[in-house]
Amino acid sequence: MNAEHPELRCVVVDGDGVTPLERLLRTELSYSAVRGGTRLRPELAPAADPTPDPVPSRLVLTEYGGPEYLRSEPARRRAPEAGEVEIEVRAAGLNFRDVLISLGMMRDHYARTYGLEHARDIALGFECAGVVTAVGPGVTEPAVGDAVMAMTEGGFADYVTTPAGQVAPLPEGLSPAEGATIPLAFLTAYYALARLAGLRSGERVLVHAASGGVGGAAVQIARALGAEVFATAGAGKRDAVRALGVTHVLDSRSTSFADELLALTGGEGVDVVLNSLSGDFIPAGLSVLAPGGRFVEMGRLGIWSPERMRSARPDVGYFPFDLGDDAERDGTLLPGLFKALGDLFAAGALRPLPMTVFPRRDAARAYAHMQHTRHIGKVVLSFDRPVRLSSEAAYLITGGLGGLGLCVARRLVAEGA
Repeated sequence: MNAEHPELRCVVVDGDGVTPLERLLRTELSYSAVRGGTRLRPELAPAADPTPDPVPSRLVLTEYGGPEYLRSEPARRRAPEAGEVEIEVRAAGLNFRDVLISLGMMRDHYARTYGLEHARDIALGFECAGVVTAVGPGVTEPAVGDAVMAMTEGGFADYVTTPAGQVAPLPEGLSPAEGATIPLAFLTAYYALARLAGLRSGERVLVHAASGGVGGAAVQIARALGAEVFATAGAGKRDAVRALGVTHVLDSRSTSFADELLALTGGEGVDVVLNSLSGDFIPAGLSVLAPGGRFVEMGRLGIWSPERMRSARPDVGYFPFDLGDDAERDGTLLPGLFKALGDLFAAGALRPLPMTVFPRRDAARAYAHMQHTRHIGKVVLSFDRPVRLSSEAAYLITGGLGGLGLCVARRLVAEGA
């Protein structure tokens, strides 16, 4: 020791323990600490019982006003009934609708449409990705253990039970966080462009707010369908939209996009407008829509009525929609959309959106991040989960021949690795 660490100034005491001094020294050295005159030494004791599984929890909004009223509280797991599955959530997508709910801007809508008078009554989260933990009677797909993504209410919880038709396999090679960017954005965009607008190869489409979730998904889908894409985005986000393959990226903060687009198209305009903006942006969008074009409205607040649209442009097709409401009326809608998207992802025509990931415990910060439109693509909440060992996986232990390494190896094998 002195040779390797002379700074410690170690002293060797060589004795047979006969003299009183030697016996005292040996006794004192057997203690590890002295506190308040009490001599202490370490002792081995049986380990306590393993920590029980944590109680499932969910994110709730205790009152309207902002994300500062978000809280985590215990939640009850509900066994799946016929046609349902239970998902252990690993990641969940945050949407602007979640932010509007927290701010109280959809309070009247939920009270009038669903009879939900209090913020706490609203199941937060509309999409998630995770692993199937249970299936109800009659469910053949998915199966327990499958990695999935889902469009479902209540996704900001450790477990969610939902109809199997709202669940789809996680595309091969994607993480749960990447999968959580897909359901609402890509389902909405595909439904709007392919089903409602009937966008065809060679047509032109204007996608507003193309740096966001639905906008980014719409750009990918429109390009996959063979359409020419014109897009709007904020000044600091246009390069991200150009990276998606869009040549013409215009201003989303003013109606100047209309004159620019007409100049770029020689006054012909576009065949389809995918709108998510309100106020003066609606007539500006109509001004670039070619005769007989289609105006697809995704907005929730300040949108035009069909009567007003017919009065302004009787020649165009007008498609205001809510994917959730339409899916509730048609049980085959979501499975069909998921199948179409799955084929496009498998073919490499689509890829997950860029994302900013927050731990679920930082949900308030994630909400504020989205509220101030700082993100590109999607904001995702990740869920901390204990590692589950698998006989199909490989595990590397560095220092595996040491005492601790051997102990870890034995434990891994005992637990199925």
